[in-house]
Amino acid sequence: MGSACGAEAQVQTHSPVRALSEELAALTREVACLRSLKFEANDPKSWQPAQTATVQDFVQNPLLTPLRKGNPSLGDPSILEVSGCYHLFVPCARGILHLSSTDGLSNWTASELAVHGPGAVGPFVRHLEGVVYLFYEQRGESVFHPASIFLKTAPLLEESQAWQWSEPRQVLEPQLEWEKVGKSRVGNPFVVYDEKAARWLLYYSASLTFLTDARIDDPQPLFIGLAEAPAAEGPYRRLQETPLFRTASDVHPQIIGAGSFKIIQGFDTLSQRDSTYDALDHGSPRKLLALQSRLTRTALGMTGSSFALLASEDGLSWDVLDAHFLMPVQRPGWNLDYMLSFDTLMPSSDANHVFLYYHAREGQPGTSGCVGVSRIQRSFLEELACSQATRVRA
Repeated sequence: MGSACGAEAQVQTHSPVRALSEELAALTREVACLRSLKFEANDPKSWQPAQTATVQDFVQNPLLTPLRKGNPSLGDPSILEVSGCYHLFVPCARGILHLSSTDGLSNWTASELAVHGPGAVGPFVRHLEGVVYLFYEQRGESVFHPASIFLKTAPLLEESQAWQWSEPRQVLEPQLEWEKVGKSRVGNPFVVYDEKAARWLLYYSASLTFLTDARIDDPQPLFIGLAEAPAAEGPYRRLQETPLFRTASDVHPQIIGAGSFKIIQGFDTLSQRDSTYDALDHGSPRKLLALQSRLTRTALGMTGSSFALLASEDGLSWDVLDAHFLMPVQRPGWNLDYMLSFDTLMPSSDANHVFLYYHAREGQPGTSGCVGVSRIQRSFLEELACSQATRVRA
């Protein structure tokens, strides 16, 4: 999706190592990002208020954008921190690009193409016991091609920015009727361990819809599904035959797409209290907290988006705490119409906030997607996770 990966290696006759080095240097030059700057993540001057006091937007957004107008988008970010180094994975025209930064905000450099080949989008990366897991959606070169979820793994090499990835393996493909609406597609994977049930949960998006009024060639998901597996690698089986989240035209006609879903890092572990636990004596068990990007339509027929804030006691049934927790904000140099896929991180550099990296774009033809970052107060999230309230703003 990003112009960074549209660049070709400049010299074809050099050794493979030198050719790769020169190609990555070219990729780095092609990604427009914040350079030669140093930001302190916990410096209040680096952030400005969003539409709520609990969320702040980075003053220098966007972090990443295509260098040239009209080039493919950068989006679908997934973030990982290892020993103080930040690793960002974003789709681009030739695969999924792995970038690194020492502060998670500026001076991003291309480390490698973690996934080679067009049609790889929606990455989700996590580090578990010395192994990096990279889940992603793989389709053909066209958005109209079917898509499935694949996995690559690599041993964590802290001394190297390029990792030794395994061959890809398919972990989920479209099978149910609601996974084939508009186009046969499952993607936008998010994987988390469920301690209470000793299983891995895979939340995924399914099917497609187009934002026809926006005239952008970036179709968006209709539903969210859920599968489980005994190990992170799978095999995964669906927990239910119906979507976990869906477009709810009969209840909320403004919701036209379920978007993508991720549990917030640091709020993704259920307590292992059993059914005899007395909440009246010990307080309410700590809940899971998640964000869901939603596609919406106004009464006048205009499409838009928002991030809904959700809570759950079991990871299966979710309550809406705030349906419009975060929405696109127009400001000089950062004109947003849509906020789409995202990932969260609890950075070591800021103990008081959770960072939210997100894909944003304008709704005009010829525009490209960018990657921005906001931060959410952890004290606010902790209060919600421990609260007995189940619904604030539906």
